[in-house]
Amino acid sequence: MFTTQALYTIGQVSQQFGMSRSRLAYLIEAGYVTQPSASVPGRKLFSSADTIKLRESLVNIGEIVPHVGSTGPTQHTSEIA
Repeated sequence: MFTTQALYTIGQVSQQFGMSRSRLAYLIEAGYVTQPSASVPGRKLFSSADTIKLRESLVNIGEIVPHVGSTGPTQHTSEIA
């Protein structure tokens, strides 16, 4: 039986993580975070598993900070309250 897996564009993923598409593209191209496992000419496509790995990478490099009880990631800020 053949099943399809949802794929997300870099724009959809960057919005999910609260960052600009260009920032996420830069982090991927510079090698700071994991590359998506799928692509078509001119497009990076992310699976659900890719977004989980990407989130971990973004947390590890300090781009996003997880909040206890939060259902999603938030963008990292360097301001001290």
